[in-house]
Amino acid sequence: MELFVIGALLAVVAGVLVSNYLANRQSQKQVDEVQATSTATAPARAVGTLAATRRRLWFSSDDQPELAQQFQAWAVTDLDDAHLRDWIGRLSVEQVQTLTEHLSTFCTSLGFELNWLTARRLVGDTSIQAARAIIGHYCTACWQATLVQTDLQQFRHVISLVDQPFSREHKLVTQKLYTDLVRRNVAPPITPKLSVAPEIERHEFVAHALRELATRDWALLADAYAAATATP
Repeated sequence: MELFVIGALLAVVAGVLVSNYLANRQSQKQVDEVQATSTATAPARAVGTLAATRRRLWFSSDDQPELAQQFQAWAVTDLDDAHLRDWIGRLSVEQVQTLTEHLSTFCTSLGFELNWLTARRLVGDTSIQAARAIIGHYCTACWQATLVQTDLQQFRHVISLVDQPFSREHKLVTQKLYTDLVRRNVAPPITPKLSVAPEIERHEFVAHALRELATRDWALLADAYAAATATP
């Protein structure tokens, strides 16, 4: 689960930050293109294209395990946050591999290479502080997401039940949950009249009670849901 979370969050973080970065560069890029058209020759453009291609392809699949190990070793000594260093240090080989692959792509998209830091190629350069801060923020976002996964997963399940309490997936849990809520005196019981009404009316009554409780006291509903779904 933690590996899946890391991969999913990396994609989100990268998408947001890269889009901001590209937006800021767009105006300058247009100016550069106009200047290049008027001053650059075809051979010069070919050389530039080749150089860009080499920058994109320098990190081959064979290099990935080595870079992952290098990154983990660098992170546990060079990142500022001690808790973040500890988290990265405890990641499995597969988790570090996933994190490094996405992080390396992200760094490249922002104009620098992860290898410049892990191999200490930026030592003495003023850019190292900015690059290290970027990497720190990126990894912190992933770490923080793993810390709240249990809560987020429960929220996903509860909100899905509140939205569709009598779906095939939720029906049995809803019945158990509603019974417990009535016992706790936090949900209205089925009235005698409603007990002989069509089933759809009882379902609507229970669904309304769940939505009302979710609005009034989410923590209580979440606690009751956890109890209803706990393994005996």
